[in-house]
Amino acid sequence: RNAAEFSHREKDDMEVSVVSLSCADEGCDMTQDSCVCEFTPLPNWEYAMHIPRSSTNVAIVVSPTCAKFGEGCTLHAQELYHFFHTLYPRADITYNVITSTSSWYMRMITADVLVCPPGEGCLLPAIARDAYTYIYEKTSPTVSTWLTCTPDNYLTRMTVPTYPPVFVQGDCR
Repeated sequence: RNAAEFSHREKDDMEVSVVSLSCADEGCDMTQDSCVCEFTPLPNWEYAMHIPRSSTNVAIVVSPTCAKFGEGCTLHAQELYHFFHTLYPRADITYNVITSTSSWYMRMITADVLVCPPGEGCLLPAIARDAYTYIYEKTSPTVSTWLTCTPDNYLTRMTVPTYPPVFVQGDCR
């Protein structure tokens, strides 16, 4: 029944989930030979907690600075790609390094679900969205971005789960 349901879906019926990987500080210049990116991935199960099984498209979008300077960023994106293929067998899974900031932001803003590990790249698109936005924020030893200074009416439109994530009984769906 589910296969028949997915096979005739129109473009308007698509449910797109996006995982955006970026550096903690996006101040690196692509012309540099080296830069400290401080990429911090989440455990794979944490992404799966937020991406619904009904997703028809799951996109992993990576900032160019994360791909070039983020230690483990590309490896984590590839690992996620294979993990999502197993977890969402009927979904179209994609992995792209998006070089255009406007394209990268548009992918995040128009997604049905957005999941972002700690980093600056997701903050502006997250604030522009209405719902189903999960932003992880490093708070120890200090807050790493300006997310905590965001007005409450914007914060109510997104979920800021506890970081680092801890798996507890009952988390499996």
